[in-house]
Amino acid sequence: MVDSGVDSQKLDAGTWTGSTTDPSGQVQQVTYDVATIGDTIHVSMALPGGAKLDFSQVHFDKGKLVFSVEMDAGRKISCNLDRRGDGSYSGDCTDSEGKHGRVTMIPPLKEY
Repeated sequence: MVDSGVDSQKLDAGTWTGSTTDPSGQVQQVTYDVATIGDTIHVSMALPGGAKLDFSQVHFDKGKLVFSVEMDAGRKISCNLDRRGDGSYSGDCTDSEGKHGRVTMIPPLKEY
């Protein structure tokens, strides 16, 4: 049996996979390192080429995974991801200039 191990209010620790789509439509494959310490969810996204971005204010709001990312030059990206039936999260992100992109996060599979 294979189980995604994700419920509606927690993220399993480990390496998640997924993608980002920027406002111009360019897609990048990424990985996410997810950890929970106490009640705090920590997520770091590894981009192609080795750069990492840390998510901030990671939490759930009415079943949505919500977080923000501080970019260069003070630009902030805010994301709201919906949980999908397969345990992944996907949704839109908007930067401080009003440009939209998309993020998908796929949990690590657990085999029993």
